[in-house]
Amino acid sequence: MTLSKRGLGRGLEVLLADISSLAGIEQASTGSTEMDDQLAEAQAIIENLQKENHDLLLEVESLKKLLEELDSIIRAELI
Repeated sequence: MTLSKRGLGRGLEVLLADISSLAGIEQASTGSTEMDDQLAEAQAIIENLQKENHDLLLEVESLKKLLEELDSIIRAELI
């Protein structure tokens, strides 16, 4: 299972991209530094969520691989 096959991750990225796009439109129309700060904070939160999601997926894949290896060892010993 690869990261590119996970629909949830792609859906989250699309949602976050839409939010970023909307925030960019609002920023362009207001031009305020407050909106710039809010956009920067939102972008930092989005990046952190994506990193956490990626780290969790890597951990799950590693655990899955370990379980598969353990399963193959057990099956080999039973034969």
